[in-house]
Amino acid sequence: MSLSERIRPGVEAAPWVVDEVTKLEAERGRLLAAARTAAEQIRRCDYTPARSTLLQAIAAVDQPAAQPAPEPAIYSYSIDGEMFHGEFASPEDAAAEGLLSEPDAPAIEVAECVRRPASAFVSGEFVVEDAQQRAFDSCGEAAEDWLNDVVVDRAAMDELERHVGDWLQARDPVTFFEVINVRTITRAELIASGHLEADD
Repeated sequence: MSLSERIRPGVEAAPWVVDEVTKLEAERGRLLAAARTAAEQIRRCDYTPARSTLLQAIAAVDQPAAQPAPEPAIYSYSIDGEMFHGEFASPEDAAAEGLLSEPDAPAIEVAECVRRPASAFVSGEFVVEDAQQRAFDSCGEAAEDWLNDVVVDRAAMDELERHVGDWLQARDPVTFFEVINVRTITRAELIASGHLEADD
């Protein structure tokens, strides 16, 4: 499975990030096809040390890139539907812990936790546009076109967001998470699955 197929738009990454990854994968495929064609042409030539080295290099590039192992999912429970607590390996484990703390509750909400880097909360466009406005307020029309090319450069915005995010993370690390796939698990379900014991 390719990396673009494993990234969920709006969950692990913004939709435009998934689009860019898809484009890069397509470009990699095109380059690999060209490399294979070149390798076939080289194989038809007389043997030389340079030819052997080049074929080895092409073979190395042709190997699929190792995919990083996905991080295991983490789940939390919520008593009030607002704050989620704990980090558990499964929704059932989270729900069981929550219901043990609330013995009279018939059900509890659980959700999957998604950790976001600090850069996810930074808008490069906002930073640049704020600087543009301050420059215009201070210097007038002389600053009118300043950073106009930068603010529409997605790669530049990514770099800015990454740098600001790293600065924020170094000074006050992100310890919270986003919750997705919220659902309710009942006490009866957990008893049936063996995650909770039935009351006497």
